Amino acid sequence: MSTDNSAPIKLNEGAEQSGKQEKRQRRPRGPMSADTRLSKALTYTLRHGAEKEKIKMGDDGYVNVGELLSHNRYKTLQLDFPTLQRIVQSCEKQRFSLIPLPTASPDSINPKDYQIRATQGHSLSITLSLTPIPFPGLLIHGTFYCFYEPILASNGLRRMARQHMHFSYLDRYLAGQAKSGMRKDAEVLVIVDGDRAVKEGGLRFWESENGVVLTEGDDTGTLPLEWVVKICEKGKWGELGDVLWEAGERKKEMDMAKAKRVPRGKDRVGKDGGGKGKKSVEKGRRGDNEKREGEDVKNDAE
Repeated sequence: MSTDNSAPIKLNEGAEQSGKQEKRQRRPRGPMSADTRLSKALTYTLRHGAEKEKIKMGDDGYVNVGELLSHNRYKTLQLDFPTLQRIVQSCEKQRFSLIPLPTASPDSINPKDYQIRATQGHSLSITLSLTPIPFPGLLIHGTFYCFYEPILASNGLRRMARQHMHFSYLDRYLAGQAKSGMRKDAEVLVIVDGDRAVKEGGLRFWESENGVVLTEGDDTGTLPLEWVVKICEKGKWGELGDVLWEAGERKKEMDMAKAKRVPRGKDRVGKDGGGKGKKSVEKGRRGDNEKREGEDVKNDAE
């Protein structure tokens, strides 16, 4: 890691605790609702699976809604246009963009007159409409205990099979204003100095339609640890917890039992958004399914 003569960035201690003000009561996981199952299925198709499922997708990532709804999978899931509209409109994280075709009449209710895409998170090669951010400031990335050691071993964050790595603005996150960019069940928080990454590393950053900060990383698809301020555990209420790593040094040894836990959905995101059954889950934990849906799709709840 190169040395930097400038004063180290110090995160405001009060800001670190401000996440407590947004106390989100953790609820036990119940049965998956029909809308959640449909949302997960759409997320998989529009981010990763359209080509495999033989659903035609434009270079900009949009899929014709009429063609989507007529696909056998979505017929089986009984997805109709009003339900699709409700899922898109009710999504707090604004995962989807649903727009009419230029030729559609303003009051059309024909699904063939509309197109839909995921706002970010693609492993498919598409061209997104993104807003460049010259200097993004301090950013935060959520991940899991099981990825902490691999991040250190690979000297940084990697985009894997996705087009971009995802971040939220740190100040918005601490104020409880970041609606997207991180899974709610993230366990580890990575703080990145985006300005230094731009000035000294030449990295480029963009903002997506739903406010997620994106970067391709360097030529190898990596955001090196050189631009990471520190890595913390996530506190009970989402605040920055105990520091695990800072300035090239381990500050706290992590409980290795935590590192063995695979986050929900990481190795068992099925085409229909549900699980694959106990045997497939165990097989996935051994690495088979992980090859297809590893780090590249672990943030599908963003």
